[in-house]
Amino acid sequence: MFPEPKAREMNYQEAVQWLYARLPVYQRDGAQAYKPGLQRIRNLLRVMNNPHLEVPVVHIAGTNGKGSVAHMLSALLIKHGLKVGLYTSPHLIDLRERFKMNGVPVSETLISDFVDKYREAIEEVDASFFEVCVAMAFHFFRQCDVAIMEVGMGGRLDATNVIPKPLVSVITSIGFDHERFLGRTLTAIAREKAGIIKHGVPVVVGQDIPGDAMSEIKRIARLNNASVYEADYNIVDVDIRLSDANVSVEVKGEKLDLWLPVGGRQYVNNVQTVLKVAEVLDAKGLVKMKIDKTYEAFAMFKDLTGWAGRWDIWALKPLVIADIAHNEQAVKMLAHNIDNLLTNKKIFAVFGISGDKKISHFEPLVRRVKGIYAVEANVPRAKKLMELVEEIKQLTSDTTEVFVAGSVAEGIKQAIIRAKRENAVVLITGSVFVVGEAYEWFIRGVSHVEQTAT
Repeated sequence: MFPEPKAREMNYQEAVQWLYARLPVYQRDGAQAYKPGLQRIRNLLRVMNNPHLEVPVVHIAGTNGKGSVAHMLSALLIKHGLKVGLYTSPHLIDLRERFKMNGVPVSETLISDFVDKYREAIEEVDASFFEVCVAMAFHFFRQCDVAIMEVGMGGRLDATNVIPKPLVSVITSIGFDHERFLGRTLTAIAREKAGIIKHGVPVVVGQDIPGDAMSEIKRIARLNNASVYEADYNIVDVDIRLSDANVSVEVKGEKLDLWLPVGGRQYVNNVQTVLKVAEVLDAKGLVKMKIDKTYEAFAMFKDLTGWAGRWDIWALKPLVIADIAHNEQAVKMLAHNIDNLLTNKKIFAVFGISGDKKISHFEPLVRRVKGIYAVEANVPRAKKLMELVEEIKQLTSDTTEVFVAGSVAEGIKQAIIRAKRENAVVLITGSVFVVGEAYEWFIRGVSHVEQTAT
């Protein structure tokens, strides 16, 4: 009697296709794929011998800023000699972007081996795509000195919240997004995000948190006997340019002069949050912060971690900027950057949004551009093209041109041709899907623009 043949092991592409085909994916499918709660992820982690209990964690929530805070903090800890796991979502092009160790995406083999080993358990517990990704992150990072875990949505019911006691909980900002799931007021949204606060664990809060939301966070912290640390350093001097910035921050009575390889006001706010988290980790004994290493980390954080897609300059002639701003708070910051860094510049936007987003939240952007190339990203969740065009026209003035571009690639091509002719700027924005498709198009190589490293 011959033994049963062993099933052929999956390669990376097959593993990714299996995950997408078999599991609900919120980023792609929207509300129908949203599966809140912690029981499924706990069941899956139990099969995996609970890897989330083996690594110290920094847990980061927030409406905006959590991605850049996570990447900056990762760079800072890497420069101080730690082995750092970094989990963020969603990815722009490749699933491996979500899982980085010391800034490098994990190998294709690690992912395919994980899916091969645990696919039966994944199906048995009825896990979502996001829950599987979180489980993978804990599995990959168990050999790290510290893992930085970014919340997917909210906090209280997010799969990352299976962490029993992180080193520190971080809430970067509070604004309107995902109201259907998180609540219709900033207080309600703050309550969900403050769900990551654990008993006795310090909480760092960023600057962009309105008063009522901050009060709710502090109330929940008091209930958990958790100290709250506000990122409220004195900014001695700041000079924000198109593609970089100098920031001088007073930390414990000393001036820390930093250079950032990114422009945009949001990064100045996020630097303060990162420094406050570092201060807490220093006090806990995880790392002893050094000024020279801190300077190097901020100066190199893009190269060290692969950060991309947020006020990100992709080309110079014409100037092409990508920004995944997709909610009210982020769009206001984008408008601020346009006013201060693109003064008197003519802008053509390649613009598409998700079907569940309110076009009114994008009015500050629409009012600042000369023309809009409306696009529909290649995902079911994208707002249908002609619906988007009609909504845009309700917001625009007679002086704003609206073009039906169709695909993201076609929108970019048309916008670049127009921008070159009129010495204008191309801004790619509205959703992570639009920016992701655009990024893939750019990295394949575009002959008619002068590119710069991202």
